[in-house]
Amino acid sequence: MSTKAIQINIGDKYNRWEVLSDVFYKTFPNGSKAKFVECVCRCGTVSVLRAAALTSPTKPSISCGCYRAEQTSLLNTVKLGVGEKFGRLTVLESLGMEAVGAGKRNMVLVSCECGSDPFKIRLDGLKDGNTKSCGCLQKEAVSLVMTTHGMSNTTAYSSWQGMKDRCTNPNNNRWGRYGGRGISYPNDWETFGGFWIDMSEGWYEGADIDRIDFDGNYCKENCRWVNRDVGNHNKSKSLGTSIYKGVYYDKRRDAWVARLNRNLVIYLQKRFSTEQEAAKAYDDASEQIYGDRPNGTT
Repeated sequence: MSTKAIQINIGDKYNRWEVLSDVFYKTFPNGSKAKFVECVCRCGTVSVLRAAALTSPTKPSISCGCYRAEQTSLLNTVKLGVGEKFGRLTVLESLGMEAVGAGKRNMVLVSCECGSDPFKIRLDGLKDGNTKSCGCLQKEAVSLVMTTHGMSNTTAYSSWQGMKDRCTNPNNNRWGRYGGRGISYPNDWETFGGFWIDMSEGWYEGADIDRIDFDGNYCKENCRWVNRDVGNHNKSKSLGTSIYKGVYYDKRRDAWVARLNRNLVIYLQKRFSTEQEAAKAYDDASEQIYGDRPNGTT
């Protein structure tokens, strides 16, 4: 659906900007064009801006930079009293402006209730509540889950770790089947504690997490605990592949197919109702031709 372009006229005001000229085009070396307009900021700075920067519904240009400078300056004038507490942190000293990366930030020296060594922190991180400890709070939360449930060496914990890695790590060899096609998990499952609250019921050692709807996300409603062989079977069937050599799933005929060929000669191609039957048929044929049973069926 097309949207009507916003008209920009001389004298129009956008945040701290006032328009000084009509819209004009600039042509770039690659041949593309864009609309520009000359504006003056409330502080007196004159600049040429992209027209889209003024009218953007999500990230419009506010000013020439003076607004951010004013806000930073205001924050930098804040002084915290020695002894003020923020979560587990206690202010020991206001250090003033110090170089941080490419800029400068108002820094304070703090100590944590856990007894760790004092450390520096940005004042804005302390004031907005993003930092409440030296890191001990998060460590204790994780430790509490592990200590209370004793789950760190279980298949539940390894299933949770594997789920996260498949959904978030492009270097995982199964990324394409999961995160690469949009499969995700709830924010609450970012920690094992949140995951365990939803999925503790029905778990047994040796079980693996399995999605009921192969194309759905990981969530309480779409997940269950199954024997790892069952989980692999469900995934294989949905993908048309198999955990067994020489076997694949024919979705059109709803059957498992065993196929063995050598030097362009097909020795076996037959449909079966179960994956295991197809695997056994492949092994039988392989034993006659190669003298082995690669799937280990009997």
